[in-house]
Formats: sequence, C-alpha cells, structure tokens
Amino acid sequence: MEWQEKAGTKERDGVMLKRFTFRNCYSFKDETSLSMEAVYGMKDNVDFIVEVENKDCRDYILPVAAIYGANAGGKSNVIWALRDAARNICERQGIFNIPFLLTEEFNDKFEHCLNLLIGGYEYIYSYTANSFCVIKESLTKRSVGSANVKDFAIIFSREGETITDSILSGADLNLVETAAKNTGYLIVNSVATLGIVGCSAIYDWCASVLSVILIKSEEERRKHLDTYAGYLAENDNVRDRLNDFISKFSPAIVGVCPFVDGGMTSQNEEQFVMGIGHRYIKPDGSRGVKYLRTQRESNGTQKVLEMYPVLAKALDNGSPLVIDELDTMLHPLVFKKIVSLFNDKKTNPRHAQLIFAAHNTEVMNREDLRRDEIHIVEKDDDSGISSVVRLSDFVDEKGVKVRMDARYDRLYLEGLLGSIPSDFQDAEV
Repeated sequence: MEWQEKAGTKERDGVMLKRFTFRNCYSFKDETSLSMEAVYGMKDNVDFIVEVENKDCRDYILPVAAIYGANAGGKSNVIWALRDAARNICERQGIFNIPFLLTEEFNDKFEHCLNLLIGGYEYIYSYTANSFCVIKESLTKRSVGSANVKDFAIIFSREGETITDSILSGADLNLVETAAKNTGYLIVNSVATLGIVGCSAIYDWCASVLSVILIKSEEERRKHLDTYAGYLAENDNVRDRLNDFISKFSPAIVGVCPFVDGGMTSQNEEQFVMGIGHRYIKPDGSRGVKYLRTQRESNGTQKVLEMYPVLAKALDNGSPLVIDELDTMLHPLVFKKIVSLFNDKKTNPRHAQLIFAAHNTEVMNREDLRRDEIHIVEKDDDSGISSVVRLSDFVDEKGVKVRMDARYDRLYLEGLLGSIPSDFQDAEV
C-alpha cells in the first residue's frame, strides 16, 4: 500500500487512506503488565511487530522504528497524519486533515484507522471523513489472542447520521445514536467521557498515552520550558532525575533549577522560569555555580531539556513516543544515546517504543538498530507519491536483500537503498 505526500496512503475508491496500528502487546509472563507498542501500516501493511515462536509473549516488540528519507521525501507526513488522527479523536475544533496537493483533481476524503490492544481487548477503530463532516465511522473489539476474525463484535457502525449496527443497547445506544446526528464530530469524540465500552479507551489512549512531538519554534520551546519549570518546582524527585540526566552530557553543567521570574500570572501565581547551573571559577580561585536562563543556552541544550519529560513518560509507562526530526540540533552522541535508551532492556523494562524521523545516520548500523527497525521513505519523481519499505524487506534490482553485516549507512548515503536523488552530488549553487 503506497501513501501520498500530504495524504498518508494511495487513493483507493476515492478515499485517501491513512492506516496506523497501535498495539498494547500483552505479555503472558506477567499478567499485570501491558506494554504499549506503536505500529503503522504503510506499504502492504508493513508494521513494527515481528512474530516469534515464544510461549511467554505473543509478539516481539521492536523498541525503535527509525524513518529515513531525503528532504521533501514524505517522512514528516507520516507523523502529521498520526497527529491529525489523534486531534480528530480528542479535540473539538473541526476535522483535521491535509489533503494530497500534488494533483489536479482535489479530493479531501480520507480514512484513519487505529488498531489498539487495551485491557485485554483488541480494538479496530476507523473513520472516513472530509474537511466538513464524518462520512463513516466504526469501532469493533475482540479478546486478545483470538485468531478468528469473526470474533470481532461491532460496538457501533455509522453511515453518516445513522447507526447501522451495534452491540449496544438502552441508554448507551441512545447516546451513540444522538452523537451520530452531529456529523461534524466523531462519535468517540462526543461520548468519550460517558463510559461507553471502547470509546473511552480509544479517546484516553490518544489523549494521554500517545505522544507526538513536532518541531517547535524558539518561542514555543521557551513557553514549554517555562511551564515545565513550574512543575519541577513542585516535584523534587523529577527535578533530581532531570539533573542526573542532563549532567551526564557536560561535566560543566550542575543541573537545572526553577526560579521565580519576578512577576505574577493572571491567577496571581508565581511565574517560574528554568535556569541551568554552570560551574565557574571566582576571582579568589574558589569554585562557584551560576544559573543561566534557558534562553542563554544552545538550541541543543534546550532541546534535551524539552524532550526529557516525554522521554521519561514513555520509558516510565511503556508508551509510544513519536518524534519528527529527532536528530535536529543534537550532538550525534546525544542522538545515539536517546535511541539506545529504548533499545536497552535495563532502561526500557516496560517496552516503550520510539518512532522517529531523522537524517543523521549515526545509528544506522547493526550495532544500534536491527534491519526491521529501519524504514526508508522514497518519493516517486513523476507522481509525487511516496512509499516506505522496511530495510529487512528491501531488495535491489537483482532481487538481493540487504545483508545483516552490511554497512547500512553507507548503502543509504550512496543511494543504493533509494531515497537519495541520484544527481544530488552534481548540484551547484
């Protein structure tokens, strides 16, 4: 299945498809533990799950999914589509979607599909919409581990304003039927807080479990850090963990300290800002520590501070974290370290997953990533349609797969895996 720039997948029956699968992979070894796994189907249902013969766990969880490709190749569109799906489920500001723009025939119909395993159940939630209204919507479920497709029960199926099928009855069915009358919003969005089976689980997962991080402007980053400073001021344990984390990147950095910014908020509360402690030598030769506001720090230091809360949340809770341009502004070794946190069982015991788009090939090797953790995105020069293939599935013109002991980064940068324009090296200014 191909996906198009600004759309997600190739058109099928007049509908632009954007299909994602998010699994809460159940571990039979510890029945009290559910570990989040994020998957998306992009080309022939390529996903991030590798089935293994293991009696203790139904699936092997790939902790990292790296997405590589040329500039303007379509990497960010994967993440934007996922963000829009979550926004449509959780926010009430209309229907979000960026249609495919590289065509003379405008068609803003699209479909989002989420597969979630939550609380012992597998849910499939999908909807078809355009910029103005919901056209179709359905939610089904079955018990985890069931191999029979017929085991799926239809919680509800919607066609426009009509509920065509549902296992619900009584008050719950009435609520869903009432919500369907408003085609400007999804049913899951409308009834999320009413305790209807499945609907609250889908909403809560998108609102509080899934984290999608896009590139922030300098102003957005500053506001984010100042907000986080107020949280650190009230949580000593979190602040201590952050200090230990950031001090590892430079011996000259002592840690962070939130301090009051001399003014009050509109609610008459103290406004905190973030300060970074640096060691220095005083005129008398003694050592001191001076705290500088984050605006005085490099973009890379600010990004590490900005990312820490979402990294800690994902690793603590075993949840999926999706980041666009993860490597931007980061030293290659910092970038490498962040990826290793998810690939190391000691630092990632709850099976969190990191999905990221990047250009830096520092981790594009067998020591840092498996072949099935690396994905290559390539845009067709004529049609503008992008496709994605997992490196473990990649075959060259002779039908030969990439060897496990190959230099993945070298093959990629030499254009032997596609994605890199063949005449790039001949470009002149």
